[in-house]
Amino acid sequence: MAAGLRSPPRLLGLGLGLTLLSACSLQQPLTQANQSQVSVGHQAPDWVGTDLDGHRIALKDFRGQPLFLNFWASWCGPCRAEQPGLNRIARDYQGRGLKVVGVDIRDSQDQARIYRDEFKMPYPSIFDQAARLGYAYQVDAPPSSIFIDVKGVIVFKITGELSEADYRRALDDKLFRASHPRVSP
Repeated sequence: MAAGLRSPPRLLGLGLGLTLLSACSLQQPLTQANQSQVSVGHQAPDWVGTDLDGHRIALKDFRGQPLFLNFWASWCGPCRAEQPGLNRIARDYQGRGLKVVGVDIRDSQDQARIYRDEFKMPYPSIFDQAARLGYAYQVDAPPSSIFIDVKGVIVFKITGELSEADYRRALDDKLFRASHPRVSP
């Protein structure tokens, strides 16, 4: 009888051990993220990872260009609501040099690809299942967005859903006005 009482705890321990062991083998495409947390007005933390198709992508690839990082997840309702507007913004601001990179956090790679394909996202997304990049940029939850200027400095950060019009105002005011001042007639 005593042996029977010990079996469930042993099975539970074995199951927990196997779960932890299998978690160690999960793919972690974000290979490097500077974990120093920064805020607006500071240099953006460096990172290197892979996009949803396995291609290498790094912050240094975007130096000298305005960058819009958008943190999202396939299970995030507000992310789904703002995605069509983000697609239009990426296309409309491309001529002004804006680069957009999505950061899929706390998600499965399969679901992230389905989301990307469903919305026909015109820009790459990094898969960051462990949200290490989110931690480095002090992002608590999706949707969140970070604007990085041509010098690599964070100029804007928002957590929560924004309308397309609000994103456009923020881009014009925070990212493009700072790097391309308007000339008065």
